[in-house]
Amino acid sequence: MSKARDRPPRNKRFADANASARDAMAPEHDDKLYRLLAEGSTDFIYVIGPDFRVKYVNRSGAWALKTTPDGARGKRLEELFPPDTVATMTDWLSRVFESGKPFSGEFVHQFNRENFYTHVLLTPFFNEEGKVDAVMGITRDINDLKNAGLALQESEEKYRSLIENINDMVWETDVEGKCVYASPKTRDVLGYVPEEILGRTAYDFIVPGDAGRVREFFGQYKARREPLPLIEYRVVRKDGTLAVIETNGVPVFDREGRFKGYRGVNRDITERKRAENAVRESEEKYRGLVEEISDWICEVDRRFICTYSSPRAKEVLGYEIGEIIGRSAFDFLPPDDANRIKAMISRADEAGSEYSFFECSLLRKDGRAIRVEVSGKAVRDSEGGFKCYRATLKDITQRKQAEEALKSSEALFRTLFENASTAIIIVDSDTGAVLDSNRNAEQLFGRTRDEMSGMIVTRLHPPGHADDRYSHIARQARQGRIVNSEAEILHKDGRRIPVIINITPMHINGKTVVMGFFLDITDRRQAEDALRESEEKFRLLTETSPTAIFIYQGDRFVYMNPATESITGYSHEELMEMSPWEIVHPDYREKVKELASRRMKGLYHPTSYETKLLTRDGREKWMNNSSASIVYKNRPAGLIVAFDITDRKQAEDALRESEERLRLCAATARFGTFDWDIVHDRHFWSPETYEIYGIPQGTPLTLDYLNSLIYPGDRQDDVVAAGLDPEGPGEYAMEYRIRRASDGEVRWVYVRTRVLFAGEGAGRRAVRILGAIQDITEQKEAEEMLANAKEQVELYLDLMGHDINNMNMIAGGFLELARQALNDDGRLERTNIDLLDRAMAAINHSSALISNVRKLQRGRSGEYKRETYDLGALIEEVCGEYRSVPDRDVSISCDTVKGVQVQANELLRDVFVNLIDNAIKHSSGPVFISIRMAPVRRNGRQYCTVTVEDNGPGVPDRMKDAVFDRLRRGDTLSKGNGLGLYLVRSLVESYGGTVRVEDRETGDYTKGARFVVELPAMDVVIPEKP
Repeated sequence: MSKARDRPPRNKRFADANASARDAMAPEHDDKLYRLLAEGSTDFIYVIGPDFRVKYVNRSGAWALKTTPDGARGKRLEELFPPDTVATMTDWLSRVFESGKPFSGEFVHQFNRENFYTHVLLTPFFNEEGKVDAVMGITRDINDLKNAGLALQESEEKYRSLIENINDMVWETDVEGKCVYASPKTRDVLGYVPEEILGRTAYDFIVPGDAGRVREFFGQYKARREPLPLIEYRVVRKDGTLAVIETNGVPVFDREGRFKGYRGVNRDITERKRAENAVRESEEKYRGLVEEISDWICEVDRRFICTYSSPRAKEVLGYEIGEIIGRSAFDFLPPDDANRIKAMISRADEAGSEYSFFECSLLRKDGRAIRVEVSGKAVRDSEGGFKCYRATLKDITQRKQAEEALKSSEALFRTLFENASTAIIIVDSDTGAVLDSNRNAEQLFGRTRDEMSGMIVTRLHPPGHADDRYSHIARQARQGRIVNSEAEILHKDGRRIPVIINITPMHINGKTVVMGFFLDITDRRQAEDALRESEEKFRLLTETSPTAIFIYQGDRFVYMNPATESITGYSHEELMEMSPWEIVHPDYREKVKELASRRMKGLYHPTSYETKLLTRDGREKWMNNSSASIVYKNRPAGLIVAFDITDRKQAEDALRESEERLRLCAATARFGTFDWDIVHDRHFWSPETYEIYGIPQGTPLTLDYLNSLIYPGDRQDDVVAAGLDPEGPGEYAMEYRIRRASDGEVRWVYVRTRVLFAGEGAGRRAVRILGAIQDITEQKEAEEMLANAKEQVELYLDLMGHDINNMNMIAGGFLELARQALNDDGRLERTNIDLLDRAMAAINHSSALISNVRKLQRGRSGEYKRETYDLGALIEEVCGEYRSVPDRDVSISCDTVKGVQVQANELLRDVFVNLIDNAIKHSSGPVFISIRMAPVRRNGRQYCTVTVEDNGPGVPDRMKDAVFDRLRRGDTLSKGNGLGLYLVRSLVESYGGTVRVEDRETGDYTKGARFVVELPAMDVVIPEKP
């Protein structure tokens, strides 16, 4: 079969090749160049004389005709061309000889039972008299092109599906720019349904600031009827928001070539907004056949160094011509192919023959490997000397991939066929004979594949059930239609099995066959029986259910149960005349309509939601609706199951009001609540409780974590244990301090709980604690301030009434003795001067006591500024002042470390002065004092311990707890003797530290005392002393 046309060829490149060939045949052109081009072409090029004898054929043509160029010269068409093409070629050549006009046509001929398509271009050559004396023909293999055309039909269907489902908006406009088509994605891109933009132009949506630029842009390309490159602009969506759109399009022409408008794609690029430069591909004008040919032509010398490359190298290899010239051809071949071709060429050289046709791989510049078909020859000069190798390389990568894809497709088909979950048989549509079957077919029919092969398909059905049916199915299949039906098949053991048959026509090796898919519906038939029983149960359920159940189609009720009537107050007749939306409260009506619409369209919608309805007497009721899409009497419908939750809603409202009042009370009183699931250690806290502990809401809580926040020494495990005792009161209350997790601040809290128990007898245990917690820090601080004030008042009264009074009496006594001596003798003797010294000493003690009281008072009132002190340096300085003590033998060992920083005030010095003074004052004879520093870490914090030891009389055990307090007498402070150690304790505790007294030798206080001062230190490593 052939298809010819006298009008100019549609393939421009092919036509240009024809023009180049005619020019090459002109006397003024180099005939050798033309022949070189023709010889290098993969097309079949030949010249036919008026006697229909071959004057010339190139190497590709000779190879196709299974001869040589010399062997073909002078032979007639019928001697060389395939028999099924001779008549057509003779007719076409006659037309050209008679008309003197070029002619092109296509024909198909069979080879090895396969169809091969070729395109023929015939060009007349004229002599000096203007008569046609020869015709040049160029025959090109267009088999791949034809196969592509067949694939195009399938592609168009995929294209339609793609248009409807891609994320971009596809549009089409008429000549005036008005929209005549918009894809469903218009809703996502512009917010409009497609129908809303039909008849409107793009400028109705473009932001005014971009409209002028876009209009000018579109106008330029529309005037030239050219494709629209990518352009970005802003649009106003239906909801008023702005979006950035990327648009491109192509002109649309009718079959007569008249411009109809544009078709294009809008892509919403609002989220990525990346500028892209429109790329315009400029077409190059090629000179001659070499420039137009789609294959790559190159020449190499004897060493296979490339000396010439056609421009197609860029498309084939990705290299520029300059990157190829001067390089070895083997640089572009994988090692295996390079070695194989070198060996092939070597063998050809040894045999004195030439390589002509082979396949190999090439490595592109981007690293990809492509497959090429190479034809070539050695080019020789007029004397037969070697000039170069010239080769034509055709990229056959896609063809190879298609072949591999075909193999894979066939393997995939066989795999799917054998492993399909349904029974499949393939039947000859003409004879009805079974050609093939899969494993499931063997199981369904109870026959082996060999038993069914060749069997007439009607024998697989019960007698009398299949003849007419098969004739109908075969007729439909031959017409390319898909047939679905229910039938029965006959098992080998005689059982009849109900099945659904899906009959699909297909083509195998050019023959139409029928593929039948058989689905055993025995279970479905049983299910249908069960369904009928289920429907009866459904009727009984709905008729007796207190829940409203109704079905609607469109805007009308089609079924409702008695509960629907009782809940709404409408009768069955009244409801059947109403729209379902009429019983919905106006505040919820549009929402319910929207949900129903989305449900019927298959879009996402909540299956359960709450609404209000209005009863016949105007009352409002809250309903919890569960919805579903169903098929009712073969039509889509909506099913609603509605529970009356009015009482629950009222209870929820009351609960919310109660909870809000509780929250207000908690915020006002600064207390929180907590719920502790003891069994699973789960804690549920109110926001106020999180705030009290300084823990971010949502932080995982465990008992260990909460216990770690309790201030050291404040845990009251015995109180908690008593509350958790099944035999106990079932509640407990306590006060303790916590360190807030957020800022480490110490706060006092008061906790009161109620314990819940589960189980009986010996198995009874606490399972849950409900409690309230209140921050009482301010209350505790007020109580502490009151206690301190009372203590200070009693202290000052005691000091004024006792210590200072005693010292004044002592001073006064010595002064009285001195006065009496002066009166008796009229002067003071040197021996009486001691009386004045003792009086002065008493007065100095009184002044020192007053100074210490003043320091204590100023320290508590915060008058001394906190600073950072080097503890080791300060202690060494104090020790230096006691290196020489008048009238006493004092030895001090000071083992300290400089650089240990503590936060304190200027009274820190008095701590160690008073401890050393105390050791000297309460000892007799030689006194030895040892001072050492050591590090300690407690509760994750660094401390520094300073020990002051002496060899004095020590402190009895009964006095160790009271040595830092003034002795008590009744309700007031009793007689004391100064503030030395009392001041030490007050200052150390104000710095956040502790002080205690121990025996220098454990168990024997008479060996001396050891005072231990522990102060918080900054996080500095204190080296251990060896």
